Amino acid sequence: YRPDGLGIPPETEASHFTHILEPYAEKHGISILEFTEQYNDGTLKEPELDEYFLHDRAVRESGHDTTYRFEKRCANLATIDLNSLLFKYEVDIATAIRDVFDDELELEEDFELSPFPPSPEAFAPGAKMERSTSRPQTSEDWFLRAELRKERIDQYCWNEGKKLFYDYDTVTKKQILYESVTSFWPLWAGCASEDQAWKLVTYGMSKFEVIGGLVSGTEESRGRISLDRPNRQWDFPYAWPPHQIMTWVGLERYGYLEDAQRLAYRFLYMMTTAFVDFNGVVPEKFDAVKLSHLVDAEYGNQGIDFKMVPREGFGWMNAAYQVGLTFLTNHMRRAVAACQSPEIFFNRRDLVGADMTNTAPRGADLDPLGIAMENAMESLHIDYAGSQY
Repeated sequence: YRPDGLGIPPETEASHFTHILEPYAEKHGISILEFTEQYNDGTLKEPELDEYFLHDRAVRESGHDTTYRFEKRCANLATIDLNSLLFKYEVDIATAIRDVFDDELELEEDFELSPFPPSPEAFAPGAKMERSTSRPQTSEDWFLRAELRKERIDQYCWNEGKKLFYDYDTVTKKQILYESVTSFWPLWAGCASEDQAWKLVTYGMSKFEVIGGLVSGTEESRGRISLDRPNRQWDFPYAWPPHQIMTWVGLERYGYLEDAQRLAYRFLYMMTTAFVDFNGVVPEKFDAVKLSHLVDAEYGNQGIDFKMVPREGFGWMNAAYQVGLTFLTNHMRRAVAACQSPEIFFNRRDLVGADMTNTAPRGADLDPLGIAMENAMESLHIDYAGSQY
């Protein structure tokens, strides 16, 4: 995601960048408001600030806003999630041209086509770009694009030693070793090999699986949290519906249905207990370790309010529940409806199926209401007896 544009992104609240802008305003001896106006209209030039906002816009375009995975480098990254999506689009376009348009699609809208095969010369200033209307598109064109993308994903994003997919930094020419659950997106897109899929499931799954499903990234990759380094909502310990759905579908695609069912059960259990215990709440995300809709992140949580009045739910969380149900057997559905903990249902106390006497995984407390209430009381600084700390 390397977006165009200059200036301060307008879609944020007024004070969002105050701590970033303050040193520059002091440097020029003007107020933050005056600096903002002069910087946005181009009167003041600050290349370092341009670079900062380039990455900030890229983070927002990525959909994962915000995460320490992308901080101050997003625009330089060839991410595994974006390339998985593009591979899927290329295959889908090729298939549609072949099956729907008799392998010949004439485009009416005129625009530049991305050069293929890509090369520095093809993208050099002044290089002539092929137009969309210059010739009919064929399925071969797009299948070749997808094939090359898969080769590049294997070359730049797959790490054989760590058995995960990573983002690739195009400036430093290195993988960034931030462990993200988007490593499973190639399964959904179909661009992982059978061997890569087996290694992801065998060695990578346990890095992200907790009692409430899959967290966005690992705690180790996120790093320590402090007042100066607060939680980011697309990092550990938060779980988001798109990550769950795409992993379930990807696992099923490669023959790992039992793993998909287990993960779906975990997420639906978390959703169901929250709905039952907290007056029908359906938020946009969860803390999957504490089984809680109360999150300590920069944007809070959408889909809830102070009174927790049940409304229409939240779009992709509603979708995750519906999709998740299709993975569950009738027995699993009954168990979820009864709010039976996954640790009881799957008859194991840890995430890798070791001996029952082993230490329980994070969040393996069998009382979901107790976990969520404890988190709520911590947020309110009230103990169970109602006394103020």
